[in-house]
Amino acid sequence: MGRYRWNVEILTRNQPANWFATDYNEGNWTFAHVITDPDSAWPNDFPAEANAEWIWSPSYKVESGQAFDSPVYFRNIIEVQDDSLELVGPYDYDYFYLNSNDNHIVKYYPEFDITEYVEQTSNQYFDIANKSDDLYGIRGGKLYNLNNEGNALADLTNNSLTYNNGYFYYMSGTTLRAYDPVSTDDIEVVDTGASSRGDLVALNGDMYYLGAHGTGSQIIKVDFNNNYNVSTVGTYAIADMFGIATANDDLYVAYGDTVSKVNLSDGSFN
Repeated sequence: MGRYRWNVEILTRNQPANWFATDYNEGNWTFAHVITDPDSAWPNDFPAEANAEWIWSPSYKVESGQAFDSPVYFRNIIEVQDDSLELVGPYDYDYFYLNSNDNHIVKYYPEFDITEYVEQTSNQYFDIANKSDDLYGIRGGKLYNLNNEGNALADLTNNSLTYNNGYFYYMSGTTLRAYDPVSTDDIEVVDTGASSRGDLVALNGDMYYLGAHGTGSQIIKVDFNNNYNVSTVGTYAIADMFGIATANDDLYVAYGDTVSKVNLSDGSFN
């Protein structure tokens, strides 16, 4: 969905009472707020009843039948794609991290089918993410740095996590979201229509994740270069498909004790 941008214009001053009655819906003033700086003082949220178009005044609320004796502002909300949400890569990795149900984390090299032990965590994590070779994980709806498992960094209600270009991406219900650990902004990217099985990853400007599909699974693609268009790569009668990752500029999925390369043109496994 993207972020919102405001178009703000000072419309009028000292207008007669009938201007209010005839040109604007009196109901739009029901939830009016004080605005002292039209460039920065808008609230973060807006009531749906206003249909995304509001009038504001420093005098808080102008009653019907009274003249406007202060500046009146009209806010037009425009839904736009947030250009800061840009995926980078591919990264020059020939491995990815795997997190087992016995709390072991290993590096897996798919080209050679070998593993390298990394660490054992004190807790079990639904998903992990690599941020500049620091590992982060999700458990209990919270984000943790695995170097400090006792200190939650943020509330991210989800079972999936990846890091790319300054943001932790995760699924909340059927919605892909982006969390900025510096500003703590939590941005709704797009409602994909499918909840997560447990993992997501960026590859070549697109985001891929494992979505639920009845009792099975599906690989879903979100195209960041095409207004977050959502499409399905493939559907599978596999319930325990929980891992998706990239290495050597290829996409891989993990299910049970199996890791398979995904053919992105038709969703088949190699």
